[in-house]
Amino acid sequence: MKFEIMCIDSVGKVVSKTIEQLLYAFLSNGDLFSGWIKKENNILASENNAISMSIQKFPSIDLDESDKTYKQSYTVTIESADEVALDIFRVDLIRYIKSNMGFSTIRILRDELSKKLASQVYPILYELENNVRTFVSNFFLKNIGIDWVNVVLDKSSRDKIKSRKSNEEIFVKSNLIDADVLLLDFDELGAILFGNKSIFYKAKTTEDILSKIENATDLSELKKDVLAGSFSKYFKNCFEQQSFESKWRRLYLLRNKVAHNSYFTATEIDGFRELCDEISEIIENAYDLLDTFKLSREDKELVKSFSIDEEHGNETSADSDCSCLDGENTTSVDSTKYKSITDDDVKTAFDTLSMKRDFVGLQYFVRTYLIEKGFYYDDILKTVNGLIENGYFIKKTKANPYGFYDTAIIEKSS
Repeated sequence: MKFEIMCIDSVGKVVSKTIEQLLYAFLSNGDLFSGWIKKENNILASENNAISMSIQKFPSIDLDESDKTYKQSYTVTIESADEVALDIFRVDLIRYIKSNMGFSTIRILRDELSKKLASQVYPILYELENNVRTFVSNFFLKNIGIDWVNVVLDKSSRDKIKSRKSNEEIFVKSNLIDADVLLLDFDELGAILFGNKSIFYKAKTTEDILSKIENATDLSELKKDVLAGSFSKYFKNCFEQQSFESKWRRLYLLRNKVAHNSYFTATEIDGFRELCDEISEIIENAYDLLDTFKLSREDKELVKSFSIDEEHGNETSADSDCSCLDGENTTSVDSTKYKSITDDDVKTAFDTLSMKRDFVGLQYFVRTYLIEKGFYYDDILKTVNGLIENGYFIKKTKANPYGFYDTAIIEKSS
């Protein structure tokens, strides 16, 4: 197994000017090279031949002395079949060269030990990451429904998913599967469960979300149960109290080292394995409690009103501004009675709303206007999408006169 570095003397501080002199400079370190001997072909070897080291001089560019970018440079190659010995020696060697020999720059050229260590943890990391993605998908599919991505993820995350669908040729680009959460970055995946990408984070901390149902006094108890109870309790027990966020952030840094072919020590790998075990246990425990957590139909509708859509979830979006222009109350939700919706119900509601405003925003029409009339959200989605697909409605994009983003609208086909 090889470990190779380049040592560069850019300012002429290194006293040794030849390979021979450099070999003896190393041997003068009685602690690091105790029992080592000099052999033929510029090779040093430990007493039991467990580790050997060879040195080659890197040729200087043939320039005038004033133009040279460095004075001298050497490649140092370590070889050993003893992984434990090599793991320790390579770090001590670099420390000694950097601190005592005058070389200004040291670069690792080859590190076969790090390659082997990283390859050992990659399968563990791969399985863990996919287990977390599976948990996220299962949890939200069960508790929110097939539209959970549009409810839980913010616009930037959803846009990122769309932009990456062409990266995977066989399954995703050809529409064989729905990838969604698979296309999120590792840090964004964890943030769904603890950070500002999470609907739970928004539901627990954002006063604007509370104000959405402030006018519905009969929902105060439900609001308390949903925000401070169901979601918060489940995720606090499963993730927050288990220090999931800090562990995920540590794993994110280590994962990046694997992805970027960085360098590892055996101690780091041991910590890597331990961290993966801890996060796996958190996910397993969350799965164990999954069957005990279930939102009622009314709760699901309320949660969907907490969508953290950046495009339509602020006061400058076209939909929210339009809801204020005609004086209608678009923030209260009657969660006590929901009913199925028909094509005729949607058509009538559209005609009524289009008489009151210049355009009908799709988000407002689906997520607020029809829900306030007591219709069930999943039925609304299915029915409206059906009317778009069969050509009754046309979906367009319109410049938002009240905000910074374009907004999706629907119109009757001519």
